Amino acid sequence: ILNLKIIEKSVFFCCSFETFLLPMNVTKICKKAFASCYKLENFEITNNSKLKTIGKDAFNDSKIDPQSISEKIKNINYNCNIG
Repeated sequence: ILNLKIIEKSVFFCCSFETFLLPMNVTKICKKAFASCYKLENFEITNNSKLKTIGKDAFNDSKIDPQSISEKIKNINYNCNIG
């Protein structure tokens, strides 16, 4: 998991976990990666995170507010908001 750099499209779709700790080396979260994760309410990012991109609808229908994730993210897709 230390070498994980991209969280692929819809990989955690409809997940049932409540908390997710983003691995430090992840640079991109693809579209709908955490969509319909209704219980997901804590998305934790380390201070040294390399995250730069969040794809469209990545957190749609979850309790995560993409704006609260980090100011370090350089490219947030316009439609990554919660649904």
